[in-house]
Amino acid sequence: MPEKSKKKNIKTVATPKAKPVSPLHKILWGIILIILFFTPIYLSKDRSKDGKRNVKNEKSGKPVFSTASWFNASYQRKLEDYLH
Repeated sequence: MPEKSKKKNIKTVATPKAKPVSPLHKILWGIILIILFFTPIYLSKDRSKDGKRNVKNEKSGKPVFSTASWFNASYQRKLEDYLH
């Protein structure tokens, strides 16, 4: 008696083809990347008219930390002046 051949049903999954990217899409992504790259550079530049930054004439030493100066926010102001 001849044996019946068993065929296996194999299902294949078709992968979708990638859509071509339009030139407008490339241009918009390029503009976004340029903005993201140059924003930190632009913000770091000194844009004052005379070329000098506004620096207080006061020479302040490193502030002493205390809970009182912390809660009345004077420590933060003095620390910022010291660091600038």
